[in-house]
Amino acid sequence: MTSVFPAPDALSPAYQSALRGSLLGTALGDALGYPAETLTEEQIAERWGGRTGADLIAAIAQKPLLVSDDTQLTLATLDGLTEVLEWNNEGQAADELACIWLAYLRWYTGTGHPTPENAPYSLPRPLDALQMMRQQRGPGKATLAALAEGEMQFISKNINPQALGTGALMRSAPFGYLPVADDATVIKLSAHAAALTHGHPEAIISASAYALLIRYLLGSHEQGSEKGRETNPQVGVLETCTRQVLAWLATVEQSQTLPGDAQRTRAALGAAVRLAQQGAQVADVRPHFGELLVAPDVLGYALFLALRAEADVAEGKLSQQQAVALALGATIAVTGDSDSLGALVGSLLGALWGEGALPAYTTDATEALALVEAAWFKQLRVVA
Repeated sequence: MTSVFPAPDALSPAYQSALRGSLLGTALGDALGYPAETLTEEQIAERWGGRTGADLIAAIAQKPLLVSDDTQLTLATLDGLTEVLEWNNEGQAADELACIWLAYLRWYTGTGHPTPENAPYSLPRPLDALQMMRQQRGPGKATLAALAEGEMQFISKNINPQALGTGALMRSAPFGYLPVADDATVIKLSAHAAALTHGHPEAIISASAYALLIRYLLGSHEQGSEKGRETNPQVGVLETCTRQVLAWLATVEQSQTLPGDAQRTRAALGAAVRLAQQGAQVADVRPHFGELLVAPDVLGYALFLALRAEADVAEGKLSQQQAVALALGATIAVTGDSDSLGALVGSLLGALWGEGALPAYTTDATEALALVEAAWFKQLRVVA
């Protein structure tokens, strides 16, 4: 597969702002949604006084915001990829999938789980020592079960063949950060990394679809800019990105390396585009995406909210900051996987508009984000 959008320019200010926006958006949306993760809509309304949108997230943010495993494993993914760059910069080859798996294992044991008897040893990294990475905050059952085996899982052989939750989806944005020349590398790495814990074909495909969306959003900053001047991406770029991903999803059934036919993920993303184009109201859209507990549906609903935010800004109804706040509030005020929904919406809109579009709330992930960002950009500068 050739590249549909140009690869991001890893050293440009636009790329760096979009990557930080995606990471900060992940942490912000995750932290805002985490307190509501196990609550119904009725319980959310009772606890926070029936607020919606920006008022809801402002109410939740009155208490310290704590990120969940969604942000922890996103950072572990990026740190695993950073380790690969470090080995490469020293002139040594590294197995990308092994580095990522070992990063997940260190997270697993660091959060209090026993080291699997047959798991290989890996040297600790600075990220592992941070207190935020050592807290158990809602880890998924499929992720824990796979890592407890102490053996790498693969698309062709997986102990969780029916796992369709959001655990693999949520940690896949960093594959979209890779400034590689072709889309195939992003697809391959994201799919095989998803299969480290989740074996259901749609869990694997939705993770790759999310990674491609992030890649295209980061690349769109370069496509819409002039040399030496940073600009926002062109209007409607998220919809364009989604249509490109839908075109790719239509080819999955003929793939010799990817599982399944991508039907469920394609239907969810197609519904997001269709409903956003129709200007559908958030309250009316919610039933189109099931119980918001499985990866394709969660990605579809989050994408709809991001597309609506993009349209509201393009039409002059809201500023970017207002649109982000409204979209994040909508992810929280529903029964479902609210921290994953929030993380997805925050990541997509952060990648689209950059870190400046995000509300100025702090999370306990700030130190970890700064550490991983610094290591990532340092290694990219060496490569360049």
